[in-house]
Amino acid sequence: MSAWRARLAASWRAAFVVLVGGWLAWVLLSGEFGPAPRPGTWLQVQTGLFLAGWLALPLGLGLLWRWNLQLLTAIRLPLALLLTTQGLAWGGRYLPGKSGLWLAKLSISRRSGIDLRTLGWAVLVEQGLFVLAGALVFIVLLPWSDIAARVAWQHPALSALQALAAHPLFGPARILFAIALAAVGLAAMRIGKAALPEGARWPDWSQWLLLLAGHLVLHLTIGLALAPLLWLLLPDSAALLGTSGIIAALALANIAGILALFAPAGLGVREVVLAGLLAAGADYPKALAVAAFLRLVTFLADVAFSTSAWAAGMLIGRGLESRASD
Repeated sequence: MSAWRARLAASWRAAFVVLVGGWLAWVLLSGEFGPAPRPGTWLQVQTGLFLAGWLALPLGLGLLWRWNLQLLTAIRLPLALLLTTQGLAWGGRYLPGKSGLWLAKLSISRRSGIDLRTLGWAVLVEQGLFVLAGALVFIVLLPWSDIAARVAWQHPALSALQALAAHPLFGPARILFAIALAAVGLAAMRIGKAALPEGARWPDWSQWLLLLAGHLVLHLTIGLALAPLLWLLLPDSAALLGTSGIIAALALANIAGILALFAPAGLGVREVVLAGLLAAGADYPKALAVAAFLRLVTFLADVAFSTSAWAAGMLIGRGLESRASD
Protein backbone atom coordinates (compact mmCIF):
# COMPACT_ATOMS: atom_id res chain seq x y z
CA MET A 1 0.00 0.00 0.00
CA SER A 2 2.81 2.42 0.88
CA ALA A 3 4.55 1.80 -2.46
CA TRP A 4 1.27 2.41 -4.29
CA ARG A 5 0.78 5.67 -2.40
CA ALA A 6 4.34 6.74 -3.19
CA ARG A 7 3.80 6.08 -6.90
CA LEU A 8 0.49 7.96 -6.81
CA ALA A 9 2.10 10.96 -5.09
CA ALA A 10 4.94 10.96 -7.61
CA SER A 11 2.44 10.85 -10.45
CA TRP A 12 0.51 13.80 -9.01
CA ARG A 13 3.72 15.81 -8.59
CA ALA A 14 4.78 15.05 -12.15
CA ALA A 15 1.34 15.96 -13.45
CA PHE A 16 1.48 19.24 -11.51
CA VAL A 17 4.82 20.20 -13.08
CA VAL A 18 3.63 19.29 -16.58
CA LEU A 19 0.31 21.10 -16.27
CA VAL A 20 1.66 24.25 -14.64
CA GLY A 21 4.71 24.35 -16.91
CA GLY A 22 2.48 23.94 -19.97
CA TRP A 23 0.10 26.61 -18.69
CA LEU A 24 2.93 29.11 -18.17
CA ALA A 25 4.33 28.31 -21.62
CA TRP A 26 0.89 28.96 -23.14
CA VAL A 27 0.57 32.23 -21.18
CA LEU A 28 4.01 33.29 -22.37
CA LEU A 29 3.39 32.47 -26.02
CA SER A 30 -0.10 33.97 -26.17
CA GLY A 31 0.42 36.96 -23.88
CA GLU A 32 1.09 40.56 -24.70
CA PHE A 33 3.99 42.50 -23.23
CA GLY A 34 2.60 46.01 -23.28
CA PRO A 35 4.26 48.51 -25.60
CA ALA A 36 6.75 46.83 -27.87
CA PRO A 37 10.34 47.81 -27.10
CA ARG A 38 12.18 49.90 -29.64
CA PRO A 39 14.32 47.93 -32.08
CA GLY A 40 17.80 47.48 -30.67
CA THR A 41 19.27 46.02 -27.52
CA TRP A 42 17.25 47.63 -24.73
CA LEU A 43 15.18 44.54 -24.04
CA GLN A 44 18.31 42.41 -24.17
CA VAL A 45 20.21 44.76 -21.84
CA GLN A 46 17.43 45.02 -19.29
CA THR A 47 16.75 41.29 -19.40
CA GLY A 48 20.47 40.72 -18.99
CA LEU A 49 20.51 42.99 -15.95
CA PHE A 50 17.75 40.97 -14.30
CA LEU A 51 19.54 37.77 -15.29
CA ALA A 52 22.72 39.00 -13.61
CA GLY A 53 20.81 40.05 -10.50
CA TRP A 54 19.17 36.65 -10.26
CA LEU A 55 22.53 34.88 -10.68
CA ALA A 56 23.77 36.81 -7.65
CA LEU A 57 20.98 35.31 -5.54
CA PRO A 58 22.19 31.68 -5.23
CA LEU A 59 25.80 32.83 -4.88
CA GLY A 60 24.86 35.20 -2.05
CA LEU A 61 22.70 32.57 -0.36
CA GLY A 62 25.55 30.08 -0.56
CA LEU A 63 28.01 32.50 1.03
CA LEU A 64 25.56 33.36 3.82
CA TRP A 65 24.93 29.66 4.46
CA ARG A 66 28.68 29.07 4.61
CA TRP A 67 29.04 31.85 7.17
CA ASN A 68 26.08 30.51 9.15
CA LEU A 69 27.77 27.10 9.34
CA GLN A 70 31.04 28.72 10.36
CA LEU A 71 29.29 30.55 13.20
CA LEU A 72 27.73 27.30 14.42
CA THR A 73 30.71 24.97 14.05
CA ALA A 74 33.85 27.08 13.46
CA ILE A 75 34.27 25.03 10.26
CA ARG A 76 34.70 27.00 7.05
CA LEU A 77 33.57 25.06 3.98
CA PRO A 78 36.22 24.90 1.24
CA LEU A 79 35.27 26.95 -1.81
CA ALA A 80 35.19 23.88 -4.06
CA LEU A 81 32.77 22.06 -1.74
CA LEU A 82 30.62 25.16 -1.36
CA LEU A 83 30.28 25.66 -5.12
CA THR A 84 29.44 22.05 -5.94
CA THR A 85 26.97 21.84 -3.06
CA GLN A 86 25.23 25.12 -3.85
CA GLY A 87 25.08 24.26 -7.55
CA LEU A 88 23.37 20.94 -6.85
CA ALA A 89 21.12 22.46 -4.18
CA TRP A 90 19.96 25.31 -6.38
CA GLY A 91 19.02 22.93 -9.17
CA GLY A 92 17.46 20.61 -6.59
CA ARG A 93 14.83 23.24 -5.82
CA TYR A 94 13.00 21.97 -8.88
CA LEU A 95 12.44 18.58 -7.26
CA PRO A 96 9.17 18.06 -5.32
CA GLY A 97 9.20 19.64 -1.88
CA LYS A 98 12.59 21.20 -2.62
CA SER A 99 13.98 17.81 -1.60
CA GLY A 100 16.98 18.19 -3.87
CA LEU A 101 18.12 21.28 -1.98
CA TRP A 102 18.05 19.45 1.35
CA LEU A 103 19.68 16.29 0.00
CA ALA A 104 22.52 18.23 -1.62
CA LYS A 105 23.34 20.18 1.52
CA LEU A 106 22.96 17.28 3.93
CA SER A 107 25.12 15.05 1.73
CA ILE A 108 28.29 16.93 2.65
CA SER A 109 28.22 15.73 6.26
CA ARG A 110 31.13 13.29 5.90
CA ARG A 111 33.25 15.51 3.69
CA SER A 112 32.80 18.59 5.87
CA GLY A 113 32.89 16.94 9.29
CA ILE A 114 29.60 18.62 10.23
CA ASP A 115 26.86 16.43 11.69
CA LEU A 116 23.49 16.10 9.98
CA ARG A 117 21.51 17.90 12.67
CA THR A 118 23.65 21.01 12.43
CA LEU A 119 23.54 20.95 8.63
CA GLY A 120 19.76 20.58 8.67
CA TRP A 121 19.37 23.43 11.13
CA ALA A 122 21.61 25.67 9.02
CA VAL A 123 19.45 24.99 5.94
CA LEU A 124 16.30 25.72 7.93
CA VAL A 125 17.81 28.98 9.18
CA GLU A 126 18.77 29.94 5.63
CA GLN A 127 15.22 29.39 4.38
CA GLY A 128 13.69 31.07 7.42
CA LEU A 129 15.86 34.17 7.20
CA PHE A 130 15.14 34.55 3.48
CA VAL A 131 11.39 34.35 4.15
CA LEU A 132 11.64 36.75 7.11
CA ALA A 133 13.71 39.23 5.08
CA GLY A 134 11.23 39.04 2.21
CA ALA A 135 8.30 39.67 4.53
CA LEU A 136 10.05 42.73 5.99
CA VAL A 137 10.80 44.10 2.53
CA PHE A 138 7.18 43.59 1.48
CA ILE A 139 5.73 45.24 4.58
CA VAL A 140 8.02 48.26 4.52
CA LEU A 141 8.46 48.99 0.81
CA LEU A 142 5.08 48.25 -0.78
CA PRO A 143 3.12 51.47 -1.58
CA TRP A 144 0.09 50.30 0.36
CA SER A 145 -2.02 53.43 -0.01
CA ASP A 146 -1.67 53.58 -3.80
CA ILE A 147 -2.48 49.89 -4.27
CA ALA A 148 -5.32 49.96 -1.74
CA ALA A 149 -6.87 52.90 -3.56
CA ARG A 150 -6.78 51.00 -6.84
CA VAL A 151 -8.08 47.75 -5.35
CA ALA A 152 -10.79 49.47 -3.35
CA TRP A 153 -11.94 51.21 -6.53
CA GLN A 154 -12.41 47.84 -8.20
CA HIS A 155 -13.85 46.13 -5.10
CA PRO A 156 -15.94 48.45 -2.88
CA ALA A 157 -16.02 45.83 -0.10
CA LEU A 158 -12.33 46.58 0.48
CA SER A 159 -12.89 50.27 1.18
CA ALA A 160 -11.89 49.70 4.82
CA LEU A 161 -8.42 48.69 3.61
CA GLN A 162 -8.19 51.89 1.61
CA ALA A 163 -9.09 53.98 4.67
CA LEU A 164 -6.59 52.12 6.84
CA ALA A 165 -3.75 52.49 4.34
CA ALA A 166 -4.47 56.19 3.94
CA HIS A 167 -4.36 56.85 7.69
CA PRO A 168 -1.40 59.04 8.74
CA LEU A 169 -0.37 56.51 11.40
CA PHE A 170 -0.28 53.60 8.96
CA GLY A 171 3.32 54.28 7.90
CA PRO A 172 4.83 54.35 11.42
CA ALA A 173 2.63 51.44 12.46
CA ARG A 174 3.91 49.16 9.70
CA ILE A 175 7.52 50.07 10.56
CA LEU A 176 6.90 49.09 14.18
CA PHE A 177 5.19 45.91 13.02
CA ALA A 178 8.20 45.07 10.83
CA ILE A 179 10.55 45.58 13.78
CA ALA A 180 8.38 43.34 15.97
CA LEU A 181 8.24 40.70 13.23
CA ALA A 182 12.03 40.77 12.88
CA ALA A 183 12.46 40.35 16.65
CA VAL A 184 10.04 37.43 16.78
CA GLY A 185 11.62 35.83 13.73
CA LEU A 186 15.15 36.06 15.10
CA ALA A 187 13.96 34.70 18.44
CA ALA A 188 12.38 31.77 16.61
CA MET A 189 15.71 31.06 14.91
CA ARG A 190 17.22 30.54 18.36
CA ILE A 191 14.69 27.93 19.45
CA GLY A 192 16.68 25.18 17.78
CA LYS A 193 19.64 25.67 20.10
CA ALA A 194 18.50 22.79 22.28
CA ALA A 195 18.24 20.51 19.23
CA LEU A 196 21.86 21.04 18.22
CA PRO A 197 24.54 18.61 19.39
CA GLU A 198 26.91 19.47 22.18
CA GLY A 199 29.82 21.57 21.06
CA ALA A 200 27.83 23.57 18.52
CA ARG A 201 28.27 27.28 19.05
CA TRP A 202 25.47 29.80 18.85
CA PRO A 203 25.59 33.16 17.06
CA ASP A 204 24.99 36.22 19.21
CA TRP A 205 22.33 38.80 18.37
CA SER A 206 24.66 41.00 16.34
CA GLN A 207 25.58 38.04 14.12
CA TRP A 208 21.91 37.11 13.70
CA LEU A 209 21.18 40.68 12.64
CA LEU A 210 24.05 40.62 10.13
CA LEU A 211 22.72 37.36 8.67
CA LEU A 212 19.28 38.93 8.34
CA ALA A 213 20.82 42.04 6.77
CA GLY A 214 22.58 39.86 4.22
CA HIS A 215 19.29 38.30 3.16
CA LEU A 216 17.68 41.74 3.00
CA VAL A 217 20.45 42.84 0.62
CA LEU A 218 19.72 39.88 -1.65
CA HIS A 219 16.02 40.81 -1.88
CA LEU A 220 16.95 44.41 -2.65
CA THR A 221 19.47 43.33 -5.29
CA ILE A 222 17.13 41.16 -7.34
CA GLY A 223 14.31 43.71 -7.01
CA LEU A 224 16.54 46.54 -8.25
CA ALA A 225 17.67 44.31 -11.12
CA LEU A 226 14.04 43.70 -12.10
CA ALA A 227 12.94 47.36 -12.01
CA PRO A 228 14.36 48.50 -15.40
CA LEU A 229 12.83 45.50 -17.18
CA LEU A 230 9.45 46.06 -15.58
CA TRP A 231 9.51 49.75 -16.48
CA LEU A 232 9.91 48.61 -20.09
CA LEU A 233 7.36 45.79 -20.17
CA LEU A 234 4.68 47.12 -17.79
CA PRO A 235 5.19 50.89 -17.47
CA ASP A 236 1.80 51.50 -15.85
CA SER A 237 2.44 48.93 -13.12
CA ALA A 238 5.97 50.21 -12.62
CA ALA A 239 4.68 53.76 -12.29
CA LEU A 240 2.11 52.69 -9.68
CA LEU A 241 4.49 50.54 -7.65
CA GLY A 242 7.69 52.54 -8.07
CA THR A 243 11.07 50.92 -7.62
CA SER A 244 10.42 50.17 -3.95
CA GLY A 245 7.09 48.54 -4.78
CA ILE A 246 8.69 46.39 -7.49
CA ILE A 247 11.22 45.14 -4.93
CA ALA A 248 8.38 44.42 -2.49
CA ALA A 249 6.27 42.59 -5.08
CA LEU A 250 9.13 40.31 -6.11
CA ALA A 251 9.98 39.63 -2.46
CA LEU A 252 6.43 38.49 -1.70
CA ALA A 253 6.33 36.33 -4.83
CA ASN A 254 9.62 34.67 -3.92
CA ILE A 255 8.68 33.85 -0.33
CA ALA A 256 5.30 32.54 -1.51
CA GLY A 257 7.20 30.22 -3.85
CA ILE A 258 9.35 28.97 -0.97
CA LEU A 259 6.41 28.36 1.35
CA ALA A 260 4.48 26.46 -1.35
CA LEU A 261 6.27 23.15 -0.77
CA PHE A 262 4.03 21.39 -3.30
CA ALA A 263 5.38 23.58 -6.12
CA PRO A 264 8.94 22.83 -7.28
CA ALA A 265 10.88 26.12 -7.14
CA GLY A 266 7.54 27.85 -6.53
CA LEU A 267 6.41 27.01 -10.07
CA GLY A 268 3.11 28.73 -10.78
CA VAL A 269 2.74 30.15 -7.27
CA ARG A 270 5.38 32.83 -7.75
CA GLU A 271 3.85 33.87 -11.05
CA VAL A 272 0.29 34.14 -9.74
CA VAL A 273 1.35 36.21 -6.70
CA LEU A 274 3.60 38.52 -8.72
CA ALA A 275 0.97 39.00 -11.43
CA GLY A 276 -1.64 39.78 -8.78
CA LEU A 277 0.40 42.72 -7.53
CA LEU A 278 1.42 43.88 -11.00
CA ALA A 279 -2.24 43.77 -12.07
CA ALA A 280 -2.92 46.77 -9.83
CA GLY A 281 -1.55 48.87 -12.69
CA ALA A 282 -2.23 46.66 -15.73
CA ASP A 283 -4.53 44.01 -17.11
CA TYR A 284 -4.07 40.70 -15.30
CA PRO A 285 -3.41 38.63 -18.48
CA LYS A 286 -0.65 41.06 -19.47
CA ALA A 287 0.82 40.99 -15.96
CA LEU A 288 0.70 37.20 -15.95
CA ALA A 289 2.49 37.05 -19.30
CA VAL A 290 5.29 39.20 -17.89
CA ALA A 291 5.50 36.97 -14.80
CA ALA A 292 5.76 33.92 -17.09
CA PHE A 293 8.54 35.63 -19.03
CA LEU A 294 10.40 36.28 -15.77
CA ARG A 295 10.06 32.59 -14.91
CA LEU A 296 11.74 31.73 -18.20
CA VAL A 297 14.60 34.15 -17.48
CA THR A 298 15.10 32.85 -13.94
CA PHE A 299 14.94 29.24 -15.10
CA LEU A 300 17.74 29.90 -17.58
CA ALA A 301 19.71 31.64 -14.82
CA ASP A 302 19.12 28.69 -12.48
CA VAL A 303 20.41 26.22 -15.05
CA ALA A 304 23.42 28.43 -15.77
CA PHE A 305 24.31 28.80 -12.10
CA SER A 306 23.77 25.15 -11.19
CA THR A 307 25.94 23.83 -14.01
CA SER A 308 28.67 26.47 -13.78
CA ALA A 309 28.93 26.37 -9.97
CA TRP A 310 29.09 22.58 -9.92
CA ALA A 311 31.67 22.50 -12.74
CA ALA A 312 33.77 25.24 -11.13
CA GLY A 313 33.73 23.45 -7.80
CA MET A 314 34.80 20.18 -9.39
CA LEU A 315 37.64 21.87 -11.29
CA ILE A 316 38.88 23.69 -8.19
CA GLY A 317 38.70 20.49 -6.17
CA ARG A 318 40.63 18.48 -8.73
CA GLY A 319 43.22 21.23 -9.00
CA LEU A 320 43.77 21.19 -5.26
CA GLU A 321 44.02 17.38 -5.26
CA SER A 322 46.60 17.39 -8.04
CA ARG A 323 48.68 19.99 -6.21
CA ALA A 324 48.51 17.94 -3.00
CA SER A 325 49.64 14.80 -4.82
CA ASP A 326 52.62 16.67 -6.38
